[in-house]
Amino acid sequence: MSDPAARTPVRKTAMSRYDISSRWKILSIVFLVAWTHAPQASTFEDCERWIASAPYRSREGLLQMFLQAARTEHVSSASLDRSVMSALAGKIETMFPLERTESVAYSDSVLEIRFDGPVEVYVPGTWRQTKLSMSRRVRFRVRPWAGNPTGVEFEIVQGSLRLDFCWLARRISAMPDHLQGRRLWYWSDDAHRSSGVTLEQETRFAPGTFRIERGAGSLEFDCPRESPIAFTDTTADYFGMHLLWRGDMMRPPDGKWVRDPDAARRMASLRRTLSATIDSADGKPTLVLLESLAYRLEERKGSLGEGFRLENGK
Repeated sequence: MSDPAARTPVRKTAMSRYDISSRWKILSIVFLVAWTHAPQASTFEDCERWIASAPYRSREGLLQMFLQAARTEHVSSASLDRSVMSALAGKIETMFPLERTESVAYSDSVLEIRFDGPVEVYVPGTWRQTKLSMSRRVRFRVRPWAGNPTGVEFEIVQGSLRLDFCWLARRISAMPDHLQGRRLWYWSDDAHRSSGVTLEQETRFAPGTFRIERGAGSLEFDCPRESPIAFTDTTADYFGMHLLWRGDMMRPPDGKWVRDPDAARRMASLRRTLSATIDSADGKPTLVLLESLAYRLEERKGSLGEGFRLENGK
């Protein structure tokens, strides 16, 4: 079991949390139910109705359409064939190339998208500096997003989603060569008429492949080919970043001291949580490094995040 509290803060915060409304509680219930029936065929008229039910048009219209179907009509099963996808191509914006989509099926909390072959699309607003590649078939396990009440998590269980960054993006924006997606999140906030997607990559280190050192007031993880992750009573180092706090002041990686009376308590709590996870795994946890790109669709802005978590493997 992984411990969500053991994940470090990301470098940049790309998502905002909003109050949970009753309609999103309904959506969560819908996605938590296990459905056992085969996908029911849906028509273009069904899609038009779901699209029209949204208070605004997200720039990720395909995922928003399915959210609206679940939220407004409690649709638990749907299947769209190639003729419907072709008709939708001029109706909504989406990162999925609809004209090359053979079918989309949703049932049993699984969403499957089939293309006519491997596809590549450029991410809008990146001046062709970022490319998204997808395998012919991609299957997602769908569940509510625990970290954002306005969103849904799509865990990639079959197929591939990969972001590739060109040389200029890597040099100017310090992007990695690529991100091989493990999870895709989509969120849509009606009140603020905004939406976004996040693609996350995992790098896993099994027990015995990294070193753990614990001392009085200190904790360090040393991984092959990675910068050490280390915590003391007054410092934190991870992914090449250095944080320092004194009293009620904290100095983040940008070097500017800011008032943060709660920083010391938060970091001490994180260190205790990590130590507890290590103990529960008999000193042999799995370390998972996380990299993600969060992209705000309406603003055409992205930010890179990094973090990690420990899993006890039991």
